[in-house]
Amino acid sequence: MATYLHHVPGRLRVRCPTLKRNTARAAAVTELLAGMEGILNSEVNPLTGSLTLSYDHHRLEGQEIIAFLQANGYCQSQAWTPPPRAAAPTYSALDGFIENTGATLGKMLLGALMEKAVERSAGALIGALL
Repeated sequence: MATYLHHVPGRLRVRCPTLKRNTARAAAVTELLAGMEGILNSEVNPLTGSLTLSYDHHRLEGQEIIAFLQANGYCQSQAWTPPPRAAAPTYSALDGFIENTGATLGKMLLGALMEKAVERSAGALIGALL
């Protein structure tokens, strides 16, 4: 079984239980992947059975790599599809109102602080002159 962990075009990380605590098998899959066209780099963590690959996403897709691993006995067959991307955050008129209100309040607070500072500076200057 291959457990999908993380995928972005050009980088794939999967967990293959057959690699866990098996350094000989980890070395073998690294060597096998080095010969696969489009694979740029592969790292195996035998402690966890995690396999991280960098690949040319113009030449390969994540599904092809998983299929290759399955065909060579490193991962058991199972359907693999990348998870759906998270929906883009929505922006409502209320969000804009909150942002604008925060900016306005910040400007008002800064203005009030500056006014107090000028008043105190003027008072100190007059006191010094007298």
